[in-house]
Amino acid sequence: MGIFDRFKKSKEEVKPKFNTEKTESKSDAGMKMIMVDQIYLLDVPNDWKEFESDRFRMKNSTDTLQFSASNYGKSLSESNGFATQDLIREVNALFVKFENEGGYEPINDKIEGTNFIYQAFKVDSETQYYFYTFREAMGKLIRINFIIREMGAYKTLTKDNMLKIGDSIKIKVA
Repeated sequence: MGIFDRFKKSKEEVKPKFNTEKTESKSDAGMKMIMVDQIYLLDVPNDWKEFESDRFRMKNSTDTLQFSASNYGKSLSESNGFATQDLIREVNALFVKFENEGGYEPINDKIEGTNFIYQAFKVDSETQYYFYTFREAMGKLIRINFIIREMGAYKTLTKDNMLKIGDSIKIKVA
């Protein structure tokens, strides 16, 4: 046992620490935890860094990939019901508009999950990956949208990262 061995912590003992500021802490291999708009936490790849923008954005270390997150809340009430099928219907209509009016070329990888919808598109020299979901928190329905824009061809790894990010959403409890 070396002199510094007693200060080392095992992997099981290391826990992320959260505060009300933008949080970055290590989580599972290759990922770090960050806070978005003081509303929710996400796991994103370690090499992504936040940059100044009109909304929450990150980019990778080679500037070939950009990630953006946006969200908005809507009061929950019986007259204002909103279900996963409503979200999927709205987003599918948006995806059709992307194709018909925007010239986006859909990639055959669409996933409609129990509380999300995901789809990638080829757009000029980049591939764009879209993820839409919602969560209930603090009496509101929080709609969350993620977009990854990456230079070059479609990558299964980027799709997998997007799905991991979507699966990692943890709403901040006030």
